[in-house]
Amino acid sequence: KNPINLSDFSKGKIALVTDINGNGIPIGVQIPFTVIDNNKSYKVKIGGQMTFERDAMNSGAAPWLIVSNNVINKYHSDAVIYSIKINAQKGKEQDVLNEVKLLTSGDSSISRTSKIEQAKAFADLKQSFSNLSIVIIIILSSIGVLNFINTILVSIVSRKQEFAVLASIGATKKQIKWLITFEGIWFALIAFVLTLIVGSGISYLVFNILHEYIGYGVFRYPVTSLIIYSGVVLLICSIFPGLLYKSISRSSVIEQLRQAE
Repeated sequence: KNPINLSDFSKGKIALVTDINGNGIPIGVQIPFTVIDNNKSYKVKIGGQMTFERDAMNSGAAPWLIVSNNVINKYHSDAVIYSIKINAQKGKEQDVLNEVKLLTSGDSSISRTSKIEQAKAFADLKQSFSNLSIVIIIILSSIGVLNFINTILVSIVSRKQEFAVLASIGATKKQIKWLITFEGIWFALIAFVLTLIVGSGISYLVFNILHEYIGYGVFRYPVTSLIIYSGVVLLICSIFPGLLYKSISRSSVIEQLRQAE
């Protein structure tokens, strides 16, 4: 919005403030500051504002002043470099990182923060969470499937007399099998609705907690995973009830009625 006079900036006639804690400083105001080493006080005119990313080096409450190298040399000829930010040309990021590693590898006092390394660390963290999620899903799914099989088995065994009576009045095994399969499909639909409502809410809640901790990330609803999960559950719920009924209905109707008695 307000052009910066680069010539005045280079000569030290103006300084810039950042949008980190500096939004309330108007252009043109004189800012006093003191160089700690020699205890000399100076004033500099604010000539503009620029965007500056917050990190561990600029997390304080005071506004940051940005001046040219000529000004730094004027105020303190042997000033210590506290922090360096490097913007690499697109496609050259890894080459620049390799050069920085080479230059700083021998000095343990120099810390380095790279977007490439942060992205890799985030990808590793994401993969770890994915692997953990897969293990949890397998365990919970196994428990759910076993519980479903046990529930259906108990239901079929406790209703043997009912099925025997239906068979005695003309119901075929195929019709009874379809009745039980339909009940299994209802189980699948109930599981799908619970997953869609409760599971989605829990997923979004966990994402918000991680987002607050990490500071970045985008929530994407796992549509593909949900479709695959729903298909597997529907398949299990529609196949197992019929198989269980088939295994206990091998005897004749008369034998089933006697067993039920």
